[in-house]
Amino acid sequence: MKKEDNKPTTASENVVEHPKLTRDRAFALYKARCYAHNHGLPMPDPASIGPAVFTKIDPKMSREQQRENLIAALERMGITVEPSSKSDDDEGQK
Repeated sequence: MKKEDNKPTTASENVVEHPKLTRDRAFALYKARCYAHNHGLPMPDPASIGPAVFTKIDPKMSREQQRENLIAALERMGITVEPSSKSDDDEGQK
């Protein structure tokens, strides 16, 4: 074994996307193009198709934790979520 083999690997500046995510993005672009074609809309820009966003929602989590995870995932996709004016406690007491 050479000393060069023990060198730590440096992180590449280029981020390599997992092949499954590349496939999912290609499928999303395909579906968007089909929708645009069927409804007479302009074709979507391939750059507008973003990467997949994942979040964890477990039945054992509290409702507040589930909501926070969903809101965080939506914000990572670029969707702004505004808080509602009334709380969930008020909705159940009608």
